[in-house]
Amino acid sequence: MKNIKYLIGVVIVLVVVVVLLKSDSKNRNKGNKQAAASAKKFQHIPQVQELCSKYNAITNWKQQLGKNGFYGHTFTIEVEDALIRTEGRPILFYGTVNDIVRESDKYLVYFGFGFAAILRDTYYLLNEKVFFVLDCTQEQVEQITNNPAGIYDEYAVIAQISQVEKVRFELKSNAMSDEDVSVDLEPSDVFMAKGKCLDLLFISGKKKDDQKE
Repeated sequence: MKNIKYLIGVVIVLVVVVVLLKSDSKNRNKGNKQAAASAKKFQHIPQVQELCSKYNAITNWKQQLGKNGFYGHTFTIEVEDALIRTEGRPILFYGTVNDIVRESDKYLVYFGFGFAAILRDTYYLLNEKVFFVLDCTQEQVEQITNNPAGIYDEYAVIAQISQVEKVRFELKSNAMSDEDVSVDLEPSDVFMAKGKCLDLLFISGKKKDDQKE
């Protein structure tokens, strides 16, 4: 009797794992397709299209990532291959500005992703997170500070990436009850990409009718 219960338990666990793996694969494929569709959509904005053509920028780098399944992790070398091109081409990404730091004779701008990115596609919910730290000129910093970004706004950025680092661990909380909360240290899929900002363009998330008001 105990053996039968044990076998039933094993079968149930296997079924759950298979369902999770299929669901994860489906979600990742859907996320990658949406990311590709979003990239194409934004490239139709004339100014972004001009930037990509001017710098011969890579626009589909995200499609190379997020292929390791439900329990897999993305490796730093995979992100490096996606962002640091052997042919020397820069990449295009969309992001919000989290911080600007003055460091000796240059500026470091920290780019992340905000509500606009999540609305634009589900990549940022389903896949690894890539944040950017870029050397920017004073003119680029002034462009950022002169265009305060709202919750739906972001920047189209042309970046030459030279280095990728992985945040090794992240803290995750598990609420067992209202009074019992545990904090675990787990491996992360968060990356910091460093390099130089070649150009950037402010993109307003407001509709044209809203901008006239």
